[in-house]
Amino acid sequence: MPWPVPTRDDFGAELSVGQTIWDGTGSPLDGGKGAASLRQSALALQGKELAAVAARQALVSGVKQAYYALLSAQHTVAVRREALAQQQAQYERTKARAESRLATSLDVGQAEINARSAELDLAAAEAALAAGRRTLSLAAGWPVDRLYTVAEAPDPVTPALDVPALVAAALEARIDVRRQALDAQ
Repeated sequence: MPWPVPTRDDFGAELSVGQTIWDGTGSPLDGGKGAASLRQSALALQGKELAAVAARQALVSGVKQAYYALLSAQHTVAVRREALAQQQAQYERTKARAESRLATSLDVGQAEINARSAELDLAAAEAALAAGRRTLSLAAGWPVDRLYTVAEAPDPVTPALDVPALVAAALEARIDVRRQALDAQ
């Protein structure tokens, strides 16, 4: 006896079976595998594009950090040079006062120590300046023995405080949020 579809039993229950043969995407011959493969390839491409954007952002961030570190080191060297000049002048004044018997040998010794300390501070600042130059050169792809100074950076413009727009722009710029949305697809 052939199997009846749908069937009913004596209790009024009914059984119906269905299977989608073609969902309208891709070729009906491959069951939509071509379209699925195309979608998967498009998602993989988007993932690689996001990785490239993230790498570029990391590179730009590294260059900016190196730039501001070098700028800070330049300022520190200038301050240390000024401090050294002041300490040397103080040492000379103290020696002159000691010759006039207005300062003790202890005062002269303290002024000499302060001047020597200022020299060491300047040497450390100059070493940090050289290291900052090397770091920026490496981040920017320049020769590491290149000598240069960086210009003072302009103060950034304060944006309008449209909080919803700022939050939306920040979320759009975040690679991890975009990657998460891509993974959800």
